[in-house]
Amino acid sequence: MMHKSLISSLLIVLLLGCNSEESTVSDPSARATASLFTLKDLDGREYSLESARGKVVLLDFWATWCPPCKKEIPELIAIYDKYKEEDFLLWGIGLDKPASLESFSQKYAIPYPVLVGTSKVQSAYAVKAIPTVFIIDKLGRIGARFQGYREGAETRLEQEIRKLLNE
Repeated sequence: MMHKSLISSLLIVLLLGCNSEESTVSDPSARATASLFTLKDLDGREYSLESARGKVVLLDFWATWCPPCKKEIPELIAIYDKYKEEDFLLWGIGLDKPASLESFSQKYAIPYPVLVGTSKVQSAYAVKAIPTVFIIDKLGRIGARFQGYREGAETRLEQEIRKLLNE
C-alpha cells in the first residue's frame, strides 16, 4: 500500500515537471517550523530531524529517474564536502525504491546520508516537483526552499547555508 501511494505521488511530481522556484525567509521569527520526521537510510539507520537541532540541515528531495536531480547531485556533494566540518548536515531524501537509490548512490559516490523517503514526509513538506531543497535553521525552522534545478543554483544554496550558519 505504501509503495502504491508513493508511486502515485511520484507520478504527480513527474507530471508537474521541475519548474524552478525559490523562497527564503530572512526574518527568523517569520520562519515556519519544519515538520519532524524519522527516516531510515540505505543501511537501516534512523535519522530524525528532531535530533539535528543546533545544526543547519539541507534536505534534498530527489529521485533516480529525474534528469535535473542527476545534474544537482555533484553540486550537492561539493556543498557537503565544503560544509561538513561545520554545524551542517545534508540529507538526500530519495523518492524511489531503495534498490534504485542504493545503486545510484554507489554510482555517484554520494558521501552524505541517503534516506528512503515516504509519501507522508513528501506530503508534510508539500513537495510537488523534484528536486526540491529545504534548508532548515538551527532551531528547526525552514529558512529557504528551492524547487527545481537551474545551473549555478549552488551559489544561492551556499549563500543561504552561510547565512543560517552565522545566525
